[in-house]
Amino acid sequence: MRVLVTGATGFIGSHAVTACLRAGCEVAALVLPEEAEGYRGEAGDPVTVFAGTLAAPPWDALGTWRADACLHCAWVATPGEYLHSPLNRGFLRWSKGFLQRLAATGTHRLVGVGSCAERLVGQQEDAPLYARCKDELRRFLTEEMTGVTGVWARLFYPYGIGEARGRLVSTLIETFTAGREFRLRCPDTRKDYIHVDDVATALAALVRANVEGLVEVGSGTGVRLGELAGMAAGLMACPELLHLGNETDPLGDMVANSERLRTVGWSPVLSLPAGLAAMVEHGTGGRPQ
Repeated sequence: MRVLVTGATGFIGSHAVTACLRAGCEVAALVLPEEAEGYRGEAGDPVTVFAGTLAAPPWDALGTWRADACLHCAWVATPGEYLHSPLNRGFLRWSKGFLQRLAATGTHRLVGVGSCAERLVGQQEDAPLYARCKDELRRFLTEEMTGVTGVWARLFYPYGIGEARGRLVSTLIETFTAGREFRLRCPDTRKDYIHVDDVATALAALVRANVEGLVEVGSGTGVRLGELAGMAAGLMACPELLHLGNETDPLGDMVANSERLRTVGWSPVLSLPAGLAAMVEHGTGGRPQ
């Protein structure tokens, strides 16, 4: 199977490229022109690179390569900015046009990558722009497009080496490494943290599986944020640096229903303690955005 991955240099996309290769797929990556030269050169793997953007893809080259499936990961994801960034509207518009034209070239299996933030749409009048745009693309891909098999992979809380600075796990490790105190405001809220390698294998499975519609990608097991932060502090032998608040998380608990995902033969491999230990051993794992 030939798979085109957008957002292939990002945290999720880069791991998804590796997972698709390991699953035996031929893989092409849509990469920003300034990032195309030398892309994955150190990996030595056979990835076809297309330089372009969602707004201006290299259509002639894409049409010649003729992907069987597209895994669409590209989106704005800068911590502290992405929830309300006006770029969300741009990515929504560009994604609709890109997926429609890609389908017209013969790519009939489309897997979009979403977010658990979409659950807020319809529950909160002021749901973040990011959530509203992602949810609109979900409906477009799975309900409005014709002649394609649309899958929407709703991700929960991916973490791992290479995640952006500003995400919780990297922030905890970076703060404790510097010997600074950290106050966790909402320790009792439960979130579904899943290692990025497990996310990537789930996406590779969804590209190839006979499933369509919404699929939630998570472990299916929530962890209290206070417990997660305590694990990190314990691994770094600095429990005295962690302070727990008592605020209520306005987003509430976020735990995936992973039943549909498990029907494709997928199950997570890395436990949260093991994933955190790997990040602690490596350092922060964070990269600037």
